[in-house]
Amino acid sequence: MTKTLFRADSGKSIGLGHIKRDLVYAGRLQDAEISFASFENCIDLPYPLHTLVSENVDELVELCKKESIEHLIIDNYSFSYEDEKKLKKNLNIFLSVFDDTYQRHFCDEIINHNISAKAKKYNLEAFTKLSIIPPLIRKEFKDYPQRSRERKTHEVMISMGGVDSQNLSLDIIPLCKDFKTIHVLTNANNARLDKLKHIPNIKLHIDSNQVAKIMNQCDLAILTPSVIVYEALYMNLPFIAIKTVPNQDDIYQFLKAKSYSCLEEFNKNNLEELIHKEVNYPLPFRFAIRKTQAEDLMPLFELANDPLVRSLSLQTEAISLSAHTKWFEKSMQDPKYLLFTLLDSRGNFLGQLRFNLYTPSQALISISLVSSARGFSLSRNIIKKGTEVLSKIQKDRKVVAQIKEENIASIKSFEKAGFVKFKEENKILYYHLGENHA
Repeated sequence: MTKTLFRADSGKSIGLGHIKRDLVYAGRLQDAEISFASFENCIDLPYPLHTLVSENVDELVELCKKESIEHLIIDNYSFSYEDEKKLKKNLNIFLSVFDDTYQRHFCDEIINHNISAKAKKYNLEAFTKLSIIPPLIRKEFKDYPQRSRERKTHEVMISMGGVDSQNLSLDIIPLCKDFKTIHVLTNANNARLDKLKHIPNIKLHIDSNQVAKIMNQCDLAILTPSVIVYEALYMNLPFIAIKTVPNQDDIYQFLKAKSYSCLEEFNKNNLEELIHKEVNYPLPFRFAIRKTQAEDLMPLFELANDPLVRSLSLQTEAISLSAHTKWFEKSMQDPKYLLFTLLDSRGNFLGQLRFNLYTPSQALISISLVSSARGFSLSRNIIKKGTEVLSKIQKDRKVVAQIKEENIASIKSFEKAGFVKFKEENKILYYHLGENHA
């Protein structure tokens, strides 16, 4: 067992984000004897906790020596390049550092789990490994069964960070008056907790362990561009992200570039407009299908490596850019492939639809959507429209689909689009378009 120590804090000034992501990451480590060291901590941990009396790196060095630590993982912005150098000089350890702000580091490994991570922005030491990993999603979200968001619940969730340092929840609540239920998530260290407790007609959740359940029953979330965004994306929950601190800028810029609803700072009028847009037009139910073009190379590459897309594909391995480029260029020239790109009503990339004309009489259909478009029953409409497009250019072909048996969402989409199962083999279900829809 590798003796592994996480150095991270939580509290009124920095919130809970660091500790929460560390707990998820700790759960992924194999053969590790885990403990935490904190100068400030406000939540219970399922691991031994060493309480520090200072933030001085020398105290951490002594703790690591005393506990015979072999792997030190720092998730704290206060440690400098020189601090890390001192740790490496005085300890025989493997040093990992969580960093999504692209600072200079003297460590063995930099870990970044942000959806916005950019490898080229790091200035790495020769011995430093960069680990850009998928977002750290808590187990409660992965285990929770998601509902279709066609059915409205008229509930909204407000989560402006555990401590809500800018006290925005009190300003946002009145803007959500048209919702039947307003869920406000916070923790016991919120300085305005007493005021929140006395606001009528809201459901106040303090240090809740039911966040996945709350997200699943809401139509909209108003939150910060931080770790919680990944959880909203995973739950297919429409959201508005409001930046509250500088270290959220990277995710904010990523969301803005992807046309998600977000604000660089709180503004009452702008937030009211976004709430109206998200409630009435949460996703582009009107979509367009066009032939795939060269400019679609990178959006398709990102979609192909989406964790859910990969896990439900017949081939689950990650796809390299070189392999994707080779496939893309070949498929664009191959008359046996019909590639279509899906766009939303604003012209943003929505996903892909393709037909493999692998036999003279059949066409194998495949569809995948970006994460923000899932859960709204768009797939069945795209499948219907896609088969109509195919029938105009390949009239006599029978459309078939191959679906993993665990891909319940795709099975339902194809069945609602008129497809009927005709074979099952090696946990793969085979569907074709029913006679009444051909």
